[in-house]
Amino acid sequence: MEPHRACSFDYLSVFDGPSTSSSLIGKYCGSEVPPSITGSGSYLTVYFHSDSSVQGDGFQFRYTVGCTYTFTDTQGTFTSPGYPSNYPQSSDCTYNIQPSSGNQILLSF
Repeated sequence: MEPHRACSFDYLSVFDGPSTSSSLIGKYCGSEVPPSITGSGSYLTVYFHSDSSVQGDGFQFRYTVGCTYTFTDTQGTFTSPGYPSNYPQSSDCTYNIQPSSGNQILLSF
């Protein structure tokens, strides 16, 4: 997206709640990739704004809903929500590790 020091032209805003009246988590523009974002509850609002001048390639993001993950690779890493920051209150996460048939699982913390 179009770069600008204050992200005044084209930008993406993320709010921690169900509307743009919720607390602003961050405002992003340019080509720098924002950090991973974890909401404090069950809503995040993403707002995209573009002005009438520059058109760019746009953006793409991935999201995960809930706190259930399934891993099938022979090795990998996973973390608690929000890691290395604090994890959210009232979390119930399930991490399913399902290697191919006949393999054992070793967890190292």
